[in-house]
Amino acid sequence: MQYFINFIRTPLPGKGPEVLAAVKASLDATGRPGNLTAPISVPNPTQNGVSFVSLIGGFQNLDEVDTMMESSFDNDEVQSRLAAIDALCHRTAYILSENLSGPVERPDGFQANLISRTFFNAKMGSRNDLLATLLEVREKIDSTVKPMVSRPLAGQGGLIRVTSMAGSLQELEDNRKDALAKLASAGVLDLLTQSPWRSVGRVVHRVQV
Repeated sequence: MQYFINFIRTPLPGKGPEVLAAVKASLDATGRPGNLTAPISVPNPTQNGVSFVSLIGGFQNLDEVDTMMESSFDNDEVQSRLAAIDALCHRTAYILSENLSGPVERPDGFQANLISRTFFNAKMGSRNDLLATLLEVREKIDSTVKPMVSRPLAGQGGLIRVTSMAGSLQELEDNRKDALAKLASAGVLDLLTQSPWRSVGRVVHRVQV
């Protein structure tokens, strides 16, 4: 998976169950691998409501992304389905990202039940150093599944995301502590404009193709 798209949706008050059901159906209709997470710990508790994050993946190159987008925009049924979901939401955002760390290898029988997303914002001129350090630390982390390092194609140029998966909250916390120690030892904090921010979500739906 070289590229993937996240859909971040904040439901209107009382519309959470409807949004969850509609997003699950929409994911199933794409015919692509993906998942949907519901937040259990948000980076900013004062934000307007909780946000559900869905992912569509399996794009090996940007041409495949173009093809999917063109077919979606030309399909009235798809557009109506997305508009119906948006009507239930206070806010909707789409984020196209590039996977910078290669395929995510999962051992047989592993199922990701929790996903954490940590964002690092590099100082001016330090993005390449930050990326190299994060990739180096990734290989040293003692986790069942190595985290994925990625970057959004839009937004702040120095922003890099690290996505970690675990089967349980305790496993996720153990991985976090291990990663923090190795990141500090590698001097990552010296490359950042601010402290990293992190969200944690539980996988409530997954699509495997």
